[in-house]
Amino acid sequence: MKACAYARVSTDQKEQDNSYENQQEYFERRIKEKGYEYVDTYSDRETGTIADKRTGFQQLLYDAGIDKEIVYTPTKTGKNKKHELYYASPDREPLFDEIWIKNTSRFFRNTILSSTIINVLAEKQVYIYFESQNLNTKDVGSEIFIKLLSIFDEEESRDKSQKVQWGIARGKEKGVISSNSKLYGYTYSVENNELTVIPEEAEVIKLIFKLYSKGLGARRIVAELNDRGIK
Repeated sequence: MKACAYARVSTDQKEQDNSYENQQEYFERRIKEKGYEYVDTYSDRETGTIADKRTGFQQLLYDAGIDKEIVYTPTKTGKNKKHELYYASPDREPLFDEIWIKNTSRFFRNTILSSTIINVLAEKQVYIYFESQNLNTKDVGSEIFIKLLSIFDEEESRDKSQKVQWGIARGKEKGVISSNSKLYGYTYSVENNELTVIPEEAEVIKLIFKLYSKGLGARRIVAELNDRGIK
């Protein structure tokens, strides 16, 4: 039996490196303790809803013998809607038999795609073991439970987002500034709840607005700023 692992790690670079090394070491040890052959640990930075941005996840599926196709369908607004289609490759055999993941929330928070990918992996006889919940997609009895957990994870993600938005809105009412130190044009003091204008950056912002008001688009504004030596 060959097994690999999948981990999602922090967006912070230093924290990401430490987290990845710790998870890789942990999964390698646990897989070998089970008597399986350890293959590799795939990882991505923290993002659970957009599959395209998860390069480690896409590589994992490719190595599992899964192919992906992007199709677009028209909508009533005239814009095309993007769809990701996953299917078992007839030409590639999987490099492993089992994928170890800490829990269902680390897998995928889009319930429909999550269920689809689990089923396509099963076609290639590749199964997922969710360690924290001790669930394996190979067990028929756990399939419904895993789908329920995926729904809970998806709802939890939405709930957190709504709570954050609610908190920001209430903060605005009280005059609390929601910002960070990377805000261009200002310095931000968390302690004093104050924004202080940076004069030279403020002039750049005024210039951007002026150029935009004259009908210049983003690319032309960027070109103009670059010509003036403003990065």
